[in-house]
Amino acid sequence: MGLPEQHLLRAIEIDPSFVDARYQLALLQRNQGRVSDASEQLAQLLEIQPEHTGARYLHSTILAETGQFREARASFESLLEEEPRHAEAHYQLGVLHMDCGSAHDAVYHLEKASTLDADNADAHYRLARLHPSPEDFEKSRALLETAVDYEPSHIDAHFQLGIHLRRGFRYDSNGTLINGGFDALARESFQNVLKLDPCHSAAHEELADLLCVLGDKSSAVKSYKTAISNDPTLISTYLKLANIQNTTSAFKTLFKALEQDSDNPFVHLRIAKLFLADSQDSLACEHFNRSAEESIGRISSLRAKAREALDGNQFLLSRSLEDQAFEIAVHRAEALFQLGLLFLNEPLTARKYFETAISAYPEHADSFHQLAIIQNTEGDSEAAIESLRKSVEIEIQNSEAHYLLAQLLLAAGETEMARNHFLITLDLEPRHKKAIKELSALPSL
Repeated sequence: MGLPEQHLLRAIEIDPSFVDARYQLALLQRNQGRVSDASEQLAQLLEIQPEHTGARYLHSTILAETGQFREARASFESLLEEEPRHAEAHYQLGVLHMDCGSAHDAVYHLEKASTLDADNADAHYRLARLHPSPEDFEKSRALLETAVDYEPSHIDAHFQLGIHLRRGFRYDSNGTLINGGFDALARESFQNVLKLDPCHSAAHEELADLLCVLGDKSSAVKSYKTAISNDPTLISTYLKLANIQNTTSAFKTLFKALEQDSDNPFVHLRIAKLFLADSQDSLACEHFNRSAEESIGRISSLRAKAREALDGNQFLLSRSLEDQAFEIAVHRAEALFQLGLLFLNEPLTARKYFETAISAYPEHADSFHQLAIIQNTEGDSEAAIESLRKSVEIEIQNSEAHYLLAQLLLAAGETEMARNHFLITLDLEPRHKKAIKELSALPSL
């Protein structure tokens, strides 16, 4: 026990109603990580003086820090009813609403906080994060620039400004959605991050991405490798690095990634495709299988965590976890689709893979296309037509799917529908000889 705490305890012993001593003691204990002791002091203080603003704010903050989010929100709201200009309370309540996905309430309180305390850089930063739509591109940019102006050491604000400028999603004067155009400024932001934190792996990765766009692969490789050396667990960086390497180097990079995460479905999928391109079908099949199988447990775990977060009113976290699960499901479908292609000489096995791919990701157009081919071969033209319709609804640019659909519709007596799909085939592939021949054989309109 330090000397300051001894003096505060002695003061309280002499005068148990000495609220300032109790408040200072609670602050000291909380800063030392002794949350239970701090909460006990605050409870006693608030019995003596229920309107003590500092104690109420500190109590609310401790509730938030210990994961009691509903109680924390209620406590901050109660404080703001009596102290509506309490900037920090508005800020903390805005953060809580942001974390649970209540964007409207988060914006309200963070705007209040930034108005009452314009120097609160993190309030500006968080407001920017709450305006991600292209319509708000300039507003979000201005907020992030304000954040780094007020707090030049705010690493997250510099990094997010770089991301915002690099993506550049916005509408032009004609209302057309455009992107990019700020790479030099984005690069400057990422460099500012690295001045503050030379080991910021994500900033190194983003810089490498920009260098790839510029065609400077050599420098990009160095940046990706620096990112990996700073954070060997960042699997996305291994995947990006492998993408710009020759086959031999890419294999080495991807197997290093597996040393960090041996069951990673994204890495196994990439390795499988490299083996496939190298005509090593058996090894490709092995890694496609690993990718598909390892995805199942990860998807299940992420969705369970998402439900748990939702039950705790952590809506943004829940949505993020669901998005991660969805991304893995899309890659699982691709692995299953590739397995189906490898087993085309065994139609029953291939069909199972394509159907499972569709079950994993119902928007996988290529699986519907391949499934239709098998269904047609089996004589089930009606099912094949339905599968092809789904395929072209998802991916309208697939000329071969349109051509096969046109053929099946023609055989089913739906001449005009067939004509439409022959025409679409030729729009997509004007030199498609078979489509030209079949279309010319149809009766004139």
